[in-house]
Parts: sequence; C-alpha cells; structure tokens
Amino acid sequence: MILRLTQQNHSIDVELISSSPFIIKIKEKEYQLDIIKISDNLYSLILNNQSWFLSYNEKDNKRFISDSKYESIIHIQNELEIVLSKFGFASTEDDKIGEIHASIPGLITKLFVKAGDKITKGHPLCILEAMKMENEINAPMDGVIKLIHVIEGNSVEKGNIIMEIE
Repeated sequence: MILRLTQQNHSIDVELISSSPFIIKIKEKEYQLDIIKISDNLYSLILNNQSWFLSYNEKDNKRFISDSKYESIIHIQNELEIVLSKFGFASTEDDKIGEIHASIPGLITKLFVKAGDKITKGHPLCILEAMKMENEINAPMDGVIKLIHVIEGNSVEKGNIIMEIE
C-alpha cells in the first residue's frame, strides 16, 4: 500500500512493506518502525532511536496526522486518491489547506495579523461579527500569513476566503 503524505506544499510517498514488524519504504530505503497505540487517535512512534507522538484524525472525509514536536498538519492520500489527482480528479479542497474561509456571513471587525506574520496553531487571526456576536477565528496550523483578502469593515458571505497561511 502506498500513501502520499503532504505537509503544506511538500509531499512524500510512503510504501507499507509489512505490518509485523512494521516496515515502510521511502525513496527506495526501508525503515522499521515501532508503533504503539496509546489511545483512539494517539500513537507513539520510534524510528532511528527518535520518538514522536502522532495524533491521527479524520475530519470532513480527510485524514490528518499531527506531529507533537512541530504541531504541523500532514494530509494523507491513499493510492486511489493519488491516481485520481494525477488525472485531475482530486478534490479542490486538497488545494485549500491553509485557506481560512468564513464559516458564517458577517462583518470582519478586527484583524490581528498582517501578511508575512509568522503564526502558530491557535493564534487569533480576526474577529468575524455575526448577529451581534463576535466570533474569533484562530489559526488551524503553524505557518506564515501569505495573503489577507479582507480589511476591517468588510462584509463576508459564508465560504468567502478571508486569508491564506503557508
């Protein structure tokens, strides 16, 4: 089985050779992993005497791995999704990792960041006011603010892009 792991714009293909012992192949080199399931979505992984804690989550039919050391999000594609993307049938959502969209219609009343700012997961990005309620939008990942598509006082509709993180 081959999986494509993508972090921001960088991808790597990983081939599962064996699951007992757990052996993977990356760029023609084989690695033996020690993986222990800690809870429903948390795993301990040891590779080359280095240890990581990885959390595995599925959201909106997408699979993600979060690395505790770097708090980055890794998008996973299976073999079918890799083939479909080669033929241009990939979900357009795959290209939207890092895009911040308005979840509801409202008014952008405050921006906390500007283009070029380095941010971490959970960092406040802006306030989206709707029905006299202030909704703070926070960064879903670590990165750098690439583009901001709104200014304070702009009205947005549900789904409008607010900013991009890379």
